[in-house]
Amino acid sequence: MGAELIAWTVRLGVLCFVWTLGGWALGCKGEQHERRLRWIWTAGWGLFVLHMLAAFHFQHGWSHQQAYADTAKQTQELIGWEFGGGVYFNYLMILLWGVDVLAWWQGWAAASGYRVWRKVIVAYLCFMVFNGVVVFKAGWLRWVGVGVSLVLMGMWVRRGYRGWD
Repeated sequence: MGAELIAWTVRLGVLCFVWTLGGWALGCKGEQHERRLRWIWTAGWGLFVLHMLAAFHFQHGWSHQQAYADTAKQTQELIGWEFGGGVYFNYLMILLWGVDVLAWWQGWAAASGYRVWRKVIVAYLCFMVFNGVVVFKAGWLRWVGVGVSLVLMGMWVRRGYRGWD
C-alpha cells in the first residue's frame, strides 16, 4: 500500500500541476476559472506534501539521512554521480509551491511585484516536475511526461510567458 500511495499522490499532484499550467497557458480568466485553478493548484501542492510524507513514512523510515542516501543512490544509477542533495531541491519545491499557494489565496499573486516571483517559482517547479517525471522515470510515465512537456512548451511559446501570470 505504501508504494501505491507514494506513486499515486505524486501522479495526481503532477496532474493538478499540469492542469493549472494548461489553464494559465490557455488564458482561462474570470472569477470562476481563477477559483477552480486556485483549488487545483492547492490540491496539487497538498498531494505533493502527502507524497513526501508517504515517502518518508513508508520508504525512508522518517529519516532524512535515509532519504539523502536513497536520492544519492538513484542519482548514481542514473548519471553516475553519487549526489543526495537532490532531496533539498524537493524540500525547496514544497516550500516555494506552498508560498505560491498562500500568495494566491491571500491575493498577493495578483500584485505586479509578485508576478516576477511567480514566474521564478513556476519555472523552478517545471524544472523539478520535468526531472521527476522524465529524467528519473522510465517506461510509459517518461513518455507521457515528454509528451505533456512538449504540449505545455508549445502552449507557452504560442501564448508567451506573459500568459502564466
